[in-house]
Amino acid sequence: MIKSRMMCLILALLAVLCVTGAVWAADQAGNVFVSGNDPEELTVERDLYWAGGTRTFTGYSIGKSLLAAGRDIMVSDTEIGGSLRAAGYKARLDGVDVADNITAAAYDLRLTDVTASGVYLAGNSVYFNGTADCMRISAGNVYLKGDIAGDVSISGGKVQLAESLHVGGTLTVHTKEQVLIPVNAKIGNVVYDESNPPIPIKVTIGEYTADIPMAHRVRSLALGMLGAVLVGALICLLPGGGELRKTAAVVQEPPGILWVAGFAGLIAVVLIFWCLLRSRFDLPDGNMTELLIHIALFFSPVFAGVMFANTWLPRVTHNRVLNNELVCSILGAAVFRLLRAIPILGAILVVVTIIYTLGFFLCAAVLRLSSVVSGS
Repeated sequence: MIKSRMMCLILALLAVLCVTGAVWAADQAGNVFVSGNDPEELTVERDLYWAGGTRTFTGYSIGKSLLAAGRDIMVSDTEIGGSLRAAGYKARLDGVDVADNITAAAYDLRLTDVTASGVYLAGNSVYFNGTADCMRISAGNVYLKGDIAGDVSISGGKVQLAESLHVGGTLTVHTKEQVLIPVNAKIGNVVYDESNPPIPIKVTIGEYTADIPMAHRVRSLALGMLGAVLVGALICLLPGGGELRKTAAVVQEPPGILWVAGFAGLIAVVLIFWCLLRSRFDLPDGNMTELLIHIALFFSPVFAGVMFANTWLPRVTHNRVLNNELVCSILGAAVFRLLRAIPILGAILVVVTIIYTLGFFLCAAVLRLSSVVSGS
């Protein structure tokens, strides 16, 4: 509905400007019509109409409403006694005080330090930080920050809420993606689509605080541990596992070479991915790329745990059971997966194990290539 209203607004603006036939004109009612050049004065008695390519309104005082249609629209440090209505490709509002409503549609919308009664926005990307009585947003990506006294309705794709967000009424979210509610955000009530419940993190809704259900935590950790143990056992039992464990002791000599290779490999992967993004080559489907990343994040700590346990555990204990390769692999995978569940330590562990895994396979590949060359 908002987008259709914006289309009607654009047509109305262009019709009015075509009828006037003037680049800049003011009528007897105090309204100003602009197409291209700037108004002669920064003070407009009633309404200001503008259409063109790019325009920056700075330090204006508009008695009634601002109606603008163009490619890039920038409004800053401006007071508007009525409403602001804008349509274009890009719209920026910064330090704008609107007595009535803001209605805007653009591919890229960014509102910072704005004040209005009602705010109604539509676009691909919407950023809002300001004060309003109520709000409706329809966009692919939404970032919401500020103080909204009444209700907020968001319909779109990815929705991000700031820690400092305050919503006095009901926040209604229509999206297929999960939405994180920061613990410090003050929200009177939250309503989700039935098909999209809120992600179970610690949330604060008004004065009510809820924690992640303990059953959910235990189930998630148990499944992760089970998966890690199974993968660790497979690394040990499958053909080639013995070669990997033998290689683990070799590739770490001289000391530090594995880590240098892993860090260089990580930089190379990032650069290759960045070059692919900027090239004309199509990357894999987004879901497939996300799946591969999740596999890498899961496999690296498990693999590093298996190699670490098989390399170092026999050196610190002479227990025959603990020195068994299968037991070492299972223990290493389980311990590293458990450490990964610790918030800060887990993030550090993932980065370190990714570097280790990349370095391991790079060094192993070089050793294998060297043996092939020397054998020939």
